[in-house]
Amino acid sequence: MTSPMGHNNPPTHITAEIVRIEAKKVDIKLLINGEMHLLAWRRTAFQDEITVNGVQQHLSRGLGGRETLYGLVFGRSREGEGGVRVLFTIDPKPDWASMNWSGETRLSGVRLEAGEGVLLAYGSLDPRAFEKPASFSDWVKKTMGISY
Repeated sequence: MTSPMGHNNPPTHITAEIVRIEAKKVDIKLLINGEMHLLAWRRTAFQDEITVNGVQQHLSRGLGGRETLYGLVFGRSREGEGGVRVLFTIDPKPDWASMNWSGETRLSGVRLEAGEGVLLAYGSLDPRAFEKPASFSDWVKKTMGISY
């Protein structure tokens, strides 16, 4: 995806992919103009933390109702100019359909957007998750989590 962000900035090429997704952890690899970054979200008992390349960017505290929408800027100058702006959204509810034999689940959804569109969408934050199945067998496959 090419993106002219900021004033007098050249177009930017951005790709994103999920490296790990668990109930309380998400790691996303971002390639911005060939430079790799790691965006990480962690949930503990009383706080959610967003880090980029190991540096804390946001912290949301509380027992419930924590922040689920974060704005991040990559490649900003020391004066705060330019950079690539992305919007990180997370749905931390457990996805019971993803439960494995150990009883572990994943979180429900993750979404990462840049100015021109969606870079990454997973689970409940993926627009395809709201499409109705074409047939009963498709509905059964989707509901049971079966893929063949």
